[in-house]
Amino acid sequence: MASRATLKNENGKSVFTGKTDYLTEFTRASDEIKQGKTQSDYIPFEATRACMLIMDECRRQMSLVYPEPVK
Repeated sequence: MASRATLKNENGKSVFTGKTDYLTEFTRASDEIKQGKTQSDYIPFEATRACMLIMDECRRQMSLVYPEPVK
């Protein structure tokens, strides 16, 4: 399990440390849902959408197509 990440951008780099497991993420999401939130304070919708668009482009460039689900 990772406990440290270094992210680099045009302004330099930032180092993040801490617990990085799915249980922490599930707990955070559960707490926000219980609070009635429809969007996470930790990771807003636009960040998730941007990540998905990058993943879509990666799949497009690899010609990776998932089959339609069986109904």
